[in-house]
Amino acid sequence: MPRSKKESDSKKEPKNKKEPENKKEPENKKEPENKKEEKNKTKAKRMKTKAEQKTEQQEKQKTEQQKEKQSVKKLNKQASENKQTNKSKKIIKASDKEEKQEEKQIKELKKESKALLIKEKQLNEVQLEKIENEIKKQTTISEEKKNNINKKVFQNILIAILIVLYFIFINLGFLNLKPEVFLRDLQVFSMIMIVMTIIIFEKAYKHDNGEIAIYGIEALLLSISTLMTIYIGSNYVSKFTYIISFISMLFAIYYVGKSIIIYHKMMRKALKQTSDIHKIAKSRG
Repeated sequence: MPRSKKESDSKKEPKNKKEPENKKEPENKKEPENKKEEKNKTKAKRMKTKAEQKTEQQEKQKTEQQKEKQSVKKLNKQASENKQTNKSKKIIKASDKEEKQEEKQIKELKKESKALLIKEKQLNEVQLEKIENEIKKQTTISEEKKNNINKKVFQNILIAILIVLYFIFINLGFLNLKPEVFLRDLQVFSMIMIVMTIIIFEKAYKHDNGEIAIYGIEALLLSISTLMTIYIGSNYVSKFTYIISFISMLFAIYYVGKSIIIYHKMMRKALKQTSDIHKIAKSRG
């Protein structure tokens, strides 16, 4: 029986011994749990730190990107501003060049206008000279035509002088000669004048010349006046000298008027001919 007690005691003792072991086990269990918690906390902290670092890195990257974007924007703005300034400078330069070109053009136009005015003045002077020369040419007559006009005028004046002298000699003969001799001389002079008129009319008819015919008419009038002197000398002795002087004055006035008319007519014809010649020359030129 004692063995059985001892055995029972021995059996009981380990039970008692096992109880503290069982008591110690939860303590040991608590320790790794705390460690785990600490590890988890450290891990969480590490994770947090890593996340924070990542977030910080991301924020830094964002800030750097924003800074880069801002710098790029600034650079773009500066570039655009530079472009605008360059454009404005170019525009200003172009405007300056245009202004200079306009000033040059204005100066050139002024020079051209001055040159044109000078040319116009010169042309006007030249035209005036040409007009004056043309007027002179049209108003002036060649020397040959002038000589022809003067010849005809002087012929008529000479005829008038000769007729006046003819009647003066008749008056002198009436005063100095005997009546019979004087009447014979008048008859002879009248016959000579009639012959002269016939010859002149024949020439005018042959040559068909109007001027010669006019001279024939004048000779006929002179021959008629000489025949009238015979009648006046026989019937109007007291008034003979007055009548003969009056007839001579009529012939002188006639020839003077005739010479003036011939001069004006011939001058007009000559001027018309010169003007027509100049017009034909201009039209051909």
